[in-house]
Amino acid sequence: MMRVLDIGPIDKLRAGTHPTKAMTPSDKPVRQVKNMANPELTNPSIVFVAHPQGKVNL
Repeated sequence: MMRVLDIGPIDKLRAGTHPTKAMTPSDKPVRQVKNMANPELTNPSIVFVAHPQGKVNL
């Protein structure tokens, strides 16, 4: 079973260096997915492993 949520230091989660089973080696965490407010304005304490169709290309 794959994990849906992990808890850890936000800086390590954002960098993708926190040990987790929720990501494969090729996955990269992102701070924003489609239809979400600009993370530079809201500074959310969450990161996502986005589905390819949910990624926001900045």
